[in-house]
Amino acid sequence: MDQEGNHQEQKENQLHNLENEKDSRFEELELSEECMLEHETDMDDESVEEIIVRPAMFYVLLGLLIIVLIGVGIGSYLFYPFSPKISGTWGNPELGMNLSSEGKSWTAKIENYQGVKGYTFIYKGQWQAAGINTYEGKQTKVQILLDKQKIPETEISALQKENPLYKKITDDKKILHIEYTESGMKKIFGKKNIDDYFHFTLEPISFEKSKQVLYLNHAYFSSERLPFVFNK
Repeated sequence: MDQEGNHQEQKENQLHNLENEKDSRFEELELSEECMLEHETDMDDESVEEIIVRPAMFYVLLGLLIIVLIGVGIGSYLFYPFSPKISGTWGNPELGMNLSSEGKSWTAKIENYQGVKGYTFIYKGQWQAAGINTYEGKQTKVQILLDKQKIPETEISALQKENPLYKKITDDKKILHIEYTESGMKKIFGKKNIDDYFHFTLEPISFEKSKQVLYLNHAYFSSERLPFVFNK
């Protein structure tokens, strides 16, 4: 009986130990799961912080980039001689010249040239950037427009004849339009190219054309700078 009692007691002890081991393992498992949950929670918090911080930095950098681009754009427009800044019509009453500009092309006219009614002297060319708000003419041509209703017929007839100094552009009932050839330019101006006669500066730097003046700078026209005021 004693042996059976001892044997029974040993079984009970073994079962008790197994139950303790199970409880211990279960507690360890619960602790491990809690640690994992805490770690995941920390990771989620860090991810949230990154999600919050990254967009903030992105918008700050984007804002700075926009400011820089706007600054570069305004600076370029103010200081680089873009042709749209002088588009329109500019006039100098003293010289009797009106200059019209559209795109890269320009035309300067002097009507009633040297007091002769119906006689229009024309300069035409292309714009070329030459510095801060500075423009120069290139491919400059010289033309004459004659109103047949106001110019004596004898003069019209003389100009209608072939001549190496000029060529006809238009010859109808109302208008005779001629253009000087290189030989004609050489004879009138002493040179074949008069691009350097047309050197303009737009002052002061402003967004409003009404507050600006387009100055013609060349001694051929005047020893002083000739101001052209914006008309329209």
